[in-house]
Amino acid sequence: MDFKKGAVHALPICIGYVPLAIAYGVLAKSAGMSNAVIVLMSVLVYAGAAQFLSINLFASGVLPAEIVLTTFIVNSRHIVMSTSLTRKLSDQISKFARAVLAFGVTDESFSVSSFQANGKKLTTSYLFGVMILPYLFWVTGSVIGIYFADVLPKTLESSMGIALYAMFTALLVPEASKSKKIALLVLFTGILHMLLQAILTINSGWTMVLTALIGAMAGGFLIGEEEL
Repeated sequence: MDFKKGAVHALPICIGYVPLAIAYGVLAKSAGMSNAVIVLMSVLVYAGAAQFLSINLFASGVLPAEIVLTTFIVNSRHIVMSTSLTRKLSDQISKFARAVLAFGVTDESFSVSSFQANGKKLTTSYLFGVMILPYLFWVTGSVIGIYFADVLPKTLESSMGIALYAMFTALLVPEASKSKKIALLVLFTGILHMLLQAILTINSGWTMVLTALIGAMAGGFLIGEEEL
């Protein structure tokens, strides 16, 4: 019953992941990535922001080691999300199950699970329901995107890069409207990114990573633990 409830709560995430995953597949294919690499990134990395960023780095000729390091830094926020979610888990959930669930944590599944917890403990079956369907939709959408890359007009293909920004905007706006601190943090990181882009002469991907790190540290000071 909890699994079904989790799956129902995950449906909006799945709907949002389909166009985003297709956009990822299209852009990655157009950047020259092989089909195997595109699919394996979705299967093993499963992190939209890092995957889109890796496309930019790959197209810019960045070394593989730098792409791996950047992916780790961008995904380091998952450590914070997983740690926060751990406090909401039932004590009966085994360490192995916790490790598997940690892989399925995304910005969206974290938001849904945290909202659902609301002072209650989350069960393994509920969390698997929230996390499995979006994962399957993400991988499937990536595969579809590979084949769409050969038939989509170039103008439509180039516009797909905005998909990730649209999803993050949809996540940010509701939270920022409820908290002045979060709204201030969003404004700060946006201005910071523009300033770093103008001042520094480094790859835009690294500018984004630097902005994320500074923004995360600023958020740690600005937003108390009780608001996480």
